[in-house]
Amino acid sequence: MILISHVRYRRQVVAGRLPASSFPAPGGSVCSWIAIAFLLFVTCLIAYDADSRVCLYVMAGWAAALSIGWAILKTRNPDVTARRGDAEFEKVG
Repeated sequence: MILISHVRYRRQVVAGRLPASSFPAPGGSVCSWIAIAFLLFVTCLIAYDADSRVCLYVMAGWAAALSIGWAILKTRNPDVTARRGDAEFEKVG
């Protein structure tokens, strides 16, 4: 999720919609894409081995449980998803 967010952020910076970071990541989005490809490769290797495939099933169940929990949390307390003002994220220093 962090890698995908970084790629999307870099796209927005190049388009001029967001300011560039004062602490850019080495390699920019190229390294993020390499890391994403590596994680997909590892996932494919796990899926290939029958004994290890169980962890993918557990991961899918865990993701489903988190999604259901988030949906329940949003219905019980809608303020959780409300955007906060920019004053909370003021630049320091």
